Amino acid sequence: MAKGAPAKTKQNVKDETPKSWQNRIVGTGTEAPDQLLANPKNWRVHPAAQQEGLEEVLDRVGWVQNVVVNKRPGFMVDGHLRVTLAMRRGEPEVPVVYVDLSPQEEDMILASLDPIAMLARPDQTKLEELIGSVAQGDPMTAEILKRIAQDAKALPYETEDVQAHWEGM
Repeated sequence: MAKGAPAKTKQNVKDETPKSWQNRIVGTGTEAPDQLLANPKNWRVHPAAQQEGLEEVLDRVGWVQNVVVNKRPGFMVDGHLRVTLAMRRGEPEVPVVYVDLSPQEEDMILASLDPIAMLARPDQTKLEELIGSVAQGDPMTAEILKRIAQDAKALPYETEDVQAHWEGM
């Protein structure tokens, strides 16, 4: 730090935040799943129950979320499981959104995207009602959705101090 320069505090770091968010999306398209590069820094592991659940939803509904690819190195930043399932099934293409991120920004997205989503808490009553309406008359879907609801109950949502929980990740 330069002599006489003020120390960076949480407040003046926040003041450096741009006035509006940058749009880092630079394109969309489709790609053959075997042409997409898994990110070597991807830290997520997908258990069998998650794979089965996602495959069930994709079989019944199809694509509703793009895979995210960083244009600079060509690595995926989100969607590894969807691509794995697409290759397993022999799907000819997957929907892709392309972003332009520096290596540091890519690391930030890889490290934070899923943990931030996991901070959301379920409204258990609404979740059970929604699952009940979707699963009517379909035992296979009902079973998969029931497991999802049970897993949601088991997650540690009792943490009231979200900031402490986030910093602890």
